[in-house]
Amino acid sequence: MTVAHIYTVAFQGIEARPVDVQVHIADSGAGQFNVVGLADKAVAESRERVRAAVAQRVAAARDIQRERLTPHGLRTNAQMEGEVLEKMATPEVAGSKLLTEAAERMQLTARGYHRVLKVARTIADLGGAESVGKNHVAEALSYRRIAHL
Repeated sequence: MTVAHIYTVAFQGIEARPVDVQVHIADSGAGQFNVVGLADKAVAESRERVRAAVAQRVAAARDIQRERLTPHGLRTNAQMEGEVLEKMATPEVAGSKLLTEAAERMQLTARGYHRVLKVARTIADLGGAESVGKNHVAEALSYRRIAHL
């Protein structure tokens, strides 16, 4: 299980209270989060803000994918194959090197290799990045490791 912490503040009246958002990535890949450090009502409000922010990022990523892939008759990164996948999801040099090394060490099949590319492209879209970087590939590979433990 992967855990990420985000430290921020939440406003209650004129006070800003510290908030610790803990995101747990379960084996299923579904994210669950807990907000620590606020009263119940404030926790509920903070959760709604986090949910709204996540939903907004996902919607923006879907829009990016749709715009990029519509000319190819596709809607999402998961549908990419062949030349379209190579053109749209090939990482930068450092990312390609990392993926090649990981593919050998992890003994990825061609299908597994392509799935990592698609996930890395989606991670880049969620971050608003134009190209797939080494960090996107590393994150995609980390999810693969979690799923196969």
